[in-house]
Amino acid sequence: MPSTFIGNSTSIQEIFRCVSEQFTAMFRRKTFLHWYTGVGMDEMEFTDDESYMNDLVSEYQQYQDATSDEMSTMKRMRRKRLIKTCNRYCEDDSGLVLLDG
Repeated sequence: MPSTFIGNSTSIQEIFRCVSEQFTAMFRRKTFLHWYTGVGMDEMEFTDDESYMNDLVSEYQQYQDATSDEMSTMKRMRRKRLIKTCNRYCEDDSGLVLLDG
């Protein structure tokens, strides 16, 4: 049974970045540009598209950075809760050693 998975991940930015770099290199040399301008496209359209692609990569990078910061914050909060729980158990007279954070 064939199936298709569609997901949205910040890892796609690497592919977009690679495509953007290749496009920029080809556009700078005006490779194949005559084919498109010959059928009525304007060179400015390619400049706009290059800008849109760079904006897309930047946006995904922002989401990735925000996710990393949020994950770091969540890990710190979990660690503080764990230390607080350990300290609470270690403070009783059971002979457990107090753990430092």
